[in-house]
Amino acid sequence: MPQDEQASPSDALASTERAEPQAWQAPFAHAVVRIATYAERGATTSRLVFATVELLAPGRPRPASGLLHAMRPAGGTGARVYFRRVAMGATEAVAWYEAAMRGDLATPQPCDLNDAGAGRGGQPVAAGPWTAEPPWPALVLPLDGDPLLDPTWPGPDAPFIGS
Repeated sequence: MPQDEQASPSDALASTERAEPQAWQAPFAHAVVRIATYAERGATTSRLVFATVELLAPGRPRPASGLLHAMRPAGGTGARVYFRRVAMGATEAVAWYEAAMRGDLATPQPCDLNDAGAGRGGQPVAAGPWTAEPPWPALVLPLDGDPLLDPTWPGPDAPFIGS
């Protein structure tokens, strides 16, 4: 790429590792990855239900990762749905997302290895083809009142709120 051109987020898809953040990532220091997986009893690999990456506004302190939450779906099969909020550096979170889009999906590793459940990072997760919402590399801002992203949500708790 010529030196006078700036790398776009999609250019990063060709790279598996990045020493420095892309220019568009420069303002962001921290991110939160929210991931939900489904595991049947006795399974060695879980399946992805959904995942999001939230880049935190500049000046926000580094958050802590949340505990792993498990829920048993109705039906008594022994299967579980696991929810986790993982605090990461923004560059690492975007690299995790891009690797997952390429099919190299594993549970994210918190940036602070002293965070709760840090040993759960790096476990393989199966997933079908990804649908980026919005299409990558566009970014969105959450609307007020979103139960997954708004801690002041007045409705029933979402698994990630306050965890």
